[in-house]
Amino acid sequence: MTNTGKPRYYFTPKPNDHALDAIPDGWEISESVNGVVSLVRRRPQPIEDAEVAAVRAALEDHPHGKRYRVEERGKQIVVYERQGLDLDDILQSIDPGLRLSPERARDLEESMAARARYEPIMRFTLMDAEQRRFTAARMGYTTSREGWQSLHLTGSIHELARQCIPILDTDEFFGL
Repeated sequence: MTNTGKPRYYFTPKPNDHALDAIPDGWEISESVNGVVSLVRRRPQPIEDAEVAAVRAALEDHPHGKRYRVEERGKQIVVYERQGLDLDDILQSIDPGLRLSPERARDLEESMAARARYEPIMRFTLMDAEQRRFTAARMGYTTSREGWQSLHLTGSIHELARQCIPILDTDEFFGL
């Protein structure tokens, strides 16, 4: 129980006498892009599956699309970027001539992605549910402009994804 008397649910590898046999009504299991598993209240999702799919499709067309993950959070679609070096960068630092078979490279990429940490880099917020209009923001990294910075762009998620996703991992991103 919390200090206010509400039930507190958590996952543990060592269950005790208070362990539940089933997920309580109105709750669901959720996993973050960083692999944190939580039990959260079930809430209506204002974002449509096709809107999340539009962002994922734009990322599939990005040359480094594998570095990114997408998460729906309430009225927002958040794009996360994998932190650290890519497999190609690591191989180049070890031996510029080193080549891996496609299967071995895929296995290593999957292993790195599973262990990676992801940080939010861009988000699209639903501003008008009837007309399905979104606004875009990017993460700021300078001391004076740290946190979410509006890009002053509005439109459908398809328009914004086509406009914003291609500039991820470019110098143009920081000029927004």
